[in-house]
Amino acid sequence: MVNQQLFDYIKQQLQQGKSKEEIKSELLVAGWQESDINQALNVPNPSQSSSLPLPPKPSSSTSTGMQQLGPKAVWSFFFRFVLFLLLPFMFGWLQFIYSSITIPGEPSAGASRFSGILVVGLTFLLIAMVFSFVWAKLTYHFYRYELTDAGFRKELGVIFKKYVTIPYDRIQNVDIYRGILARMLGLSDLKIQTAGASATVGRYGVFGGGAEGRLPAVSREVAEQLRDELIQRARQIKNQGL
Repeated sequence: MVNQQLFDYIKQQLQQGKSKEEIKSELLVAGWQESDINQALNVPNPSQSSSLPLPPKPSSSTSTGMQQLGPKAVWSFFFRFVLFLLLPFMFGWLQFIYSSITIPGEPSAGASRFSGILVVGLTFLLIAMVFSFVWAKLTYHFYRYELTDAGFRKELGVIFKKYVTIPYDRIQNVDIYRGILARMLGLSDLKIQTAGASATVGRYGVFGGGAEGRLPAVSREVAEQLRDELIQRARQIKNQGL
């Protein structure tokens, strides 16, 4: 059965000009289950409610539940693996090929060696590309995050699991970065700045220190929603301590 409050809220947001994708992202951040959201979005016109639509709140708890990155995060991880792992190998491989075929006085030996190196290199490159894609899928699958009552929490890691929790009172600022790859894929990197942490921002995203406060490859809508929610909760916690 469709949640009437949820349906009324979605109807109100659609009338205000928001797209279904934007509404769905907001509701996921707020903690609603994706199955409930899809059901409410696909129902044409359930029984009308006489009350005004209210902002949806799934429970009294402020926890959003563990969320997964967007599906495009797989390609973000894959391209980053390719750029920073395979490109150095390719440059070294091409240099090795050039030095192998330029043998003075032995053109036939150079051509034969070139064929062998080319086959081995292309085979290795194909295997590495497949491995990078599989590893990107696994990285995406095991990457989770949530906003709990105490702070921002995430867990990641394929072989070794890493659990990170950042209390709201430690959050100083939340920034959104969109490098070249992120803009191509329509994604954003969320950087949670805490006391004593720093990071280096490059063309492809955020690197360096403070990696525990980084949430990569989320949609622009989700990144903006999380930024606003984190800043709001951090201010509330700090105001309560005054």
